[in-house]
Amino acid sequence: MSAAASAPSGRDGGGGEVFGPARWDVLPGRSWAGFAAGPGRLRVVRGEHCRTRPALFAEWARALAFPGYFGHNWDAFEECLGDAIQPPGEAPDGGPLIVVTAAGSLLADEPGGQLALLLRILDAVATAPGAGGPLRVLFTAGADAGSAATAETERRLRAAGREARIGTA
Repeated sequence: MSAAASAPSGRDGGGGEVFGPARWDVLPGRSWAGFAAGPGRLRVVRGEHCRTRPALFAEWARALAFPGYFGHNWDAFEECLGDAIQPPGEAPDGGPLIVVTAAGSLLADEPGGQLALLLRILDAVATAPGAGGPLRVLFTAGADAGSAATAETERRLRAAGREARIGTA
């Protein structure tokens, strides 16, 4: 994480850190470089709190401040995530950057198809007509994860990503 993003500029009441809206065009040709200033959002989803579907729904709801009527199912998750990325009636602001820590724990206690379903939903939200900006999700390995655990996390994400593409073809 850059020095600019290493310290929160405040809290948003929904459990997420508040940062300026990220722009990814400040340094042309360098898609890795972003710039943030103003009232945007960085959200941290704790992957270790997402081992099951109910736990995943609760953690993402906390991190992205889903409304109280969130139904804790995949359809409601997709709808509330879309609204969190681009709140209805608000001007596009580039959307939040979602950092998923300990991504190896995501849905680890569920059948493998559930991780693929999560990725399908993230794809759907990212490409929805009228999306206010790019959906950016950064999956990270746990801080104490060794190279074998990191490789396994990457393997699980890649396999689920392939399955997600096949499931939508």
